[in-house]
Amino acid sequence: MSKKFAKLAESSLANNGVLVANVISDTSLNSSMDRMHSSLNKYLKHSKVYPAGPERIYYYPTNFIYVTSNSPIDFKLRHPELSLRGFSS
Repeated sequence: MSKKFAKLAESSLANNGVLVANVISDTSLNSSMDRMHSSLNKYLKHSKVYPAGPERIYYYPTNFIYVTSNSPIDFKLRHPELSLRGFSS
């Protein structure tokens, strides 16, 4: 997830467009999720992350659904949203 991709994603989305990605990562600093959020958050200001399943162990790689947009994200998925605090901004 380069800054070039993040800028392209931002310019390609419609006003209420949403980018959704299935990410296999843990939730530590410098993880895939952290690097992706760091790049995308510079251009798309609203982000949420959800576990893809009911597992509650996030310190080793597992599936997450990462959702980002320039508009507020008003929907919820089956599993509760996780905090993005602690990730790079």
